[in-house]
Amino acid sequence: MPELCNSDLVESLASALETMAFISLTPPEEAIQPPDEAVMLRASYGGARCGKVELVTSMSLGRLLVDNTLSCDPSDTLILPNPQDPLVELLNITCGLLLKQRAKGVRFAMHVPEVLPFDTTKQWNKFINGGGCDVLLADGIVVAIRVIED
Repeated sequence: MPELCNSDLVESLASALETMAFISLTPPEEAIQPPDEAVMLRASYGGARCGKVELVTSMSLGRLLVDNTLSCDPSDTLILPNPQDPLVELLNITCGLLLKQRAKGVRFAMHVPEVLPFDTTKQWNKFINGGGCDVLLADGIVVAIRVIED
């Protein structure tokens, strides 16, 4: 496995994925291509430490989270949830777990994650090569995550 930039962040993401929807993270075995239907999520926090956690992945991860959480075939549901919603919750849980690990007993103000447009042709290389980014696979779906502290 390649060396991780933020092992505690990746551990937090892995824990959130496994708890929410029985999805495992794995390292890529070959060069990673940008995700299809890419979406970027950002969760900001303040307090003893200030910063943000940013995640770029495919909307297909959101659909997989819905499928695994509901434990059914998507065609079995009358109203399909927006696949962005479980991605927002995934980042919310990940950020909370990370802050709990990094500063035990310290209070933080976490903001609700925001969903941002992401153009892979213009932003992907800058995101993954901008420092401190880990790129992994969640059941074969590309996930890039980083934390930026002020």
